[in-house]
Amino acid sequence: MTDVGNIIVWDSRAQAEFDLRIYGARLEGYSVKQICRELGIAEQEVNDAITRASDRISPKTRELLVQLDSARFDEYSITLHPRAKAGDIEAVRAMLAIMERRAKLFGLDAPTKSDFLMRREAISEEPTTSTDRFVAALQALQDQRKAEQQFDAAFEEVAGNDAT
Repeated sequence: MTDVGNIIVWDSRAQAEFDLRIYGARLEGYSVKQICRELGIAEQEVNDAITRASDRISPKTRELLVQLDSARFDEYSITLHPRAKAGDIEAVRAMLAIMERRAKLFGLDAPTKSDFLMRREAISEEPTTSTDRFVAALQALQDQRKAEQQFDAAFEEVAGNDAT
């Protein structure tokens, strides 16, 4: 890296080291936003560095990285699953995000909508992904359950007052 006035010129080795540092942070589980904050760079720069670094990775290393991500998903799922089954909305969201990411990683989801429909949905205020729709439905059920409990409590209170 060479500093010429206020312009930084990267040599190929410095660029590769920078890209691999960002890629390594991503592999360790840091989010793109966390890396941006830590390094004080734009999100696009992080994404570009990850793309450049991944272009340099051998097919065998890619396979190992997929296995690493899969093992990480398994670990997170084991931790979150009991909470999600108990109705913890945040755990359900996290589990669905893991499931979506796993499906994307392994190419399990087939495209279901045209590009036009996806753009139209992106503009709308309604939930667009299956995770968003599922969480919205779960939230509606939870709200309904809460309303029913309030109704039952109010009914018992009224019924108790009528009995006296």
